[in-house]
Amino acid sequence: MTTRSKQKDRKKSKQNLLDSTDMTEEPNSAPLPIDATINTSLRNTDAALDGECEPEVTGEMRESVKQVLSDTNLLHPLVSSVVSVVLLTPEIFNPLVDAVSKALTKKITEMLKPEIKQSVYESVSMDIEDTKKEMATLRQELNQVRKEKTQLENRVEEAEQYSRRNCLLLHGVPEKPKEDTTAVAVEIIRDKLDLDFEYYDFDRTHRLGKPNKTDQNTSAKPRPRPIIMKFISYADRAQVYQTKRELKHSGMLITENLTATRMNLYRVAQQMVKDERISSTWTQDGRITVLTHMNRKVTVNSLAELDKL
Repeated sequence: MTTRSKQKDRKKSKQNLLDSTDMTEEPNSAPLPIDATINTSLRNTDAALDGECEPEVTGEMRESVKQVLSDTNLLHPLVSSVVSVVLLTPEIFNPLVDAVSKALTKKITEMLKPEIKQSVYESVSMDIEDTKKEMATLRQELNQVRKEKTQLENRVEEAEQYSRRNCLLLHGVPEKPKEDTTAVAVEIIRDKLDLDFEYYDFDRTHRLGKPNKTDQNTSAKPRPRPIIMKFISYADRAQVYQTKRELKHSGMLITENLTATRMNLYRVAQQMVKDERISSTWTQDGRITVLTHMNRKVTVNSLAELDKL
């Protein structure tokens, strides 16, 4: 091919590219179709890549495309047309929106992470401090309620013991059918304690609990139930209790009528005597007293106090 022919081909290719990208129209006219511009440029570019054009032609084509892209009068309508196509095509627009949305969300989240962490930390810290204060207040209130409950229980228990202050229990007296327990008590006090007592010195007397059944497997008689003796006066009751030692070796025993709580405490103290943890224990007017190995008398009101000895 001659040099003149090559120059003619280059001029023709350049003219074709400029003709296909000519977008200079009147202000009110619509932009040229995108397909015509893009297709022509693509055909020429493909031809260059396939080796159909000389290197000089390829360079000129690239220069021409660069001029088109740098010309705002040509580029703006082209971009507008592309955007219009994208907006009117759901298959393109929806994935694009989703991708942009995800990217923006990720970026905003990354930007706000420190602020969110700090805000959450401050909020949680305040909640924890408030909870600690509430728990401390509730703990104090609970301790106060427990203290008041214990005091109330002690008062009730003290009142119950006081109601028994004129009563004594007489243990070990054999039971008889249709017995008169008051007459039995008067007889024992006169004969065993050598005290001058009459029938009317008692408010009332009776056996405690239900009759014990005989064990058919043994010939032993059932253990007799104790007789509770309620005296008219506390002075008479005190006189009988002071002489209870006279019943020693008789098989009979006189004790105070303790509440269930104090009876349990007294039994534990008696076991401690057997275990040689304390020297002795006794009751007086419902109060339990122990004697330590150091000859120290201690009045106990609870198992906790007894454990400290």
